[in-house]
Amino acid sequence: MFDGALGWAIISSLLAMPEASDIDPFELRQFTINLDITFLNAAVGDSFEARGKVVRISRTTAFAEGEFLDANGTVCATAKGIWRVFWPRSIASTPR
Repeated sequence: MFDGALGWAIISSLLAMPEASDIDPFELRQFTINLDITFLNAAVGDSFEARGKVVRISRTTAFAEGEFLDANGTVCATAKGIWRVFWPRSIASTPR
């Protein structure tokens, strides 16, 4: 769940960059380099929420962190990671 939540937070941040104004979100690619998860509490119940935020992002690398909460708002786990960003070829060849 963390890889997906943080990955989509990264895609959202990339789409906010000026060079991404005409890009289909599904053209952007990011791959996990490292993902550290710390389990804090048992995840009990039927409803959960994952929150992700980008800490730092560049054209090629993104750093993100997040929390996994149960229905009561208890933080069950935290995560932080690094992702490699791959732009579509039409954008990747554009001067920076």
